[in-house]
Amino acid sequence: MDEIAGKQFDLVLALDVLEHQEDDNAFIAEIFGKWLAPGGHALITVPAFDSMFSNHDRFLSHYRRYSLGALERAMDNAPCRIISKGYLFASLLPVKVISLAVERITGRERRWAEQYAVGSWRGGELATSIVTGMMDMDNTALLWLARHNITLPGLSSWVLCEKTG
Repeated sequence: MDEIAGKQFDLVLALDVLEHQEDDNAFIAEIFGKWLAPGGHALITVPAFDSMFSNHDRFLSHYRRYSLGALERAMDNAPCRIISKGYLFASLLPVKVISLAVERITGRERRWAEQYAVGSWRGGELATSIVTGMMDMDNTALLWLARHNITLPGLSSWVLCEKTG
């Protein structure tokens, strides 16, 4: 890390990192104050919708989830302007709603969240290719819609910001 100490970058990616920070405001301030060069860009993605906070989030050590509006408000004190914003993984939203309903109705313990963590996928090459293709189409459509100022909800929220100060 010594070789990057004191350097600033034109692009900072914080992909599913902010929800792991106890003090998300301090983390955003660090990105824009310490790491991002003037005029640089930051892409931030987070799990969407605090109302969907679950045992899976606890297992992953998340402090919170963010609606797109909440993510935008989290950026209010940063010296930046939001260039683009939206959601990703719309097709996974019903799956998350169903799994959350099952968790709340059955009272399943933490083991359930661990059992179905992302690293537990054993779908095989064909199933993986199919799911990957579906997610690519899903996100391509959502990004196209975002470019036309149309927002559909998804499982992840994102903002692309440009540092202004």
